Amino acid sequence: MFDINRLAAMQVGLASPEKIREWSTRKNPNTGEIYGEVKKPETINYRSQKPERDGLFCERIFGPTKDYECFCGKYKKIRYKNKICEKCGVEVTTKNVRRERMGRIELASPVAHIWYLKGTPSRMALVLDISPKELEEVVYFISHITTKEGILNINGVEEKVFHKRQVIDERLARELFPDVITKILETLNPESSEYSTAQEYLDKIQNPKETFDFYTYSNFISKYTGAEWGIG
Repeated sequence: MFDINRLAAMQVGLASPEKIREWSTRKNPNTGEIYGEVKKPETINYRSQKPERDGLFCERIFGPTKDYECFCGKYKKIRYKNKICEKCGVEVTTKNVRRERMGRIELASPVAHIWYLKGTPSRMALVLDISPKELEEVVYFISHITTKEGILNINGVEEKVFHKRQVIDERLARELFPDVITKILETLNPESSEYSTAQEYLDKIQNPKETFDFYTYSNFISKYTGAEWGIG
């Protein structure tokens, strides 16, 4: 029997995405179908009062809501224990398994876990070599972080236009972008439409009354330098 008084230490960590997929994935031996991912935000069907398929309470993923009874009712009672219904895909077992089984939600993009974001010291800030304040601004969509410095070839000389992991908010972008666009102008034909566009952007950035469109200006700069930014 486990004795908590003899426990020397305990380590708590975050499971990797691969481990979470391994824990939550289930396979139907009858059809070969694999499930475990929650794909719908719905919970209970208001008409049938049963869990929605692929929803947050899905019986295929988490187990039956009634002891030894599958979702469609084809198999009932303990004599069908551990059998997986070929019609609804629900295993005939006790409803207690719903407390143990895991599902998962596949995110459209990575997110920052608060343990690594807000901890003291902030592990993510240390790895990225930026301040915790700058990191929070990136995570909460206030500032952008440079993921590629970008290179501009001026008179045969290659010049980096930004610093890697440089955190840029609107104020700093208004300071840096005009200089970069001015250098881009030096590489363009004054008679070209690209030159006119660059000049138009430069005038707008330098006008404090104009709304600052970070994405329009950054995409233009990226086109000529290869610089890239991330946010959130």
